[in-house]
Amino acid sequence: MNSKEALVRTVSDRIAESLPLLPRHLRAWAERHLITPRAIQLFVGLASDVRREFWLVTDHTGADDSSYRVIYDAEENLFGLAVTLDDGRACLLGLHRSFAESVDAM
Repeated sequence: MNSKEALVRTVSDRIAESLPLLPRHLRAWAERHLITPRAIQLFVGLASDVRREFWLVTDHTGADDSSYRVIYDAEENLFGLAVTLDDGRACLLGLHRSFAESVDAM
């Protein structure tokens, strides 16, 4: 198994552990918006010019979408939230210890 496959497996396992901790309505939302983790570039802050790689774990589906998406930071081993601003800049908003904490922070 290569490092990308191992990371996707680790992230998926952590999400699976976290899902039962969410209230039913948040768990249902998360399950509908989960994707296979994929690498994306985000600005590290709303006003930052620095971009870094993160792993997108939820995405828009066209139904009941949030302004936010959940990401995973492999460097910090934390989940967090990302937002795309009106000007199209995709930015990191903050990090949380778990997937459940990130979803709950939405």
